[in-house]
Amino acid sequence: MRAQIAVEFLVIFSVIAMLSLLVLNAVKITDTANIVDENRLDAMGIADNVALQVNNVYLLGNGAQTNVKLPETLGENKTYNLSLIPRDHLVSISWDNEKYTVPIITENASISFNDKNLFIKNYDGKIIIT
Repeated sequence: MRAQIAVEFLVIFSVIAMLSLLVLNAVKITDTANIVDENRLDAMGIADNVALQVNNVYLLGNGAQTNVKLPETLGENKTYNLSLIPRDHLVSISWDNEKYTVPIITENASISFNDKNLFIKNYDGKIIIT
């Protein structure tokens, strides 16, 4: 009788242990899927912010202006390149073989800057970024 109880206990314990392992494995798989690339998040934030400011200056009309201070690098000290593609109505940011684009309202825009402090101004409907 005692041996029977011990065997049943081992069987039940084994089933519970296997179910626990399956649940823990599922949690681990879900957790790894949520890992986010810090560089991508930073790049998206930069491009989204620049596009937002360009759109705001355009919508506010002639004479509207703003400054945007950009970080020197992305999160993990990665350099990036910010550009404007007016004919496609896009702000584009690229880093390491990756690229992210954000739409803007106007194609009447130009960009020429050397540092990470952008000055955005609306000159009679034309957006100038320096």
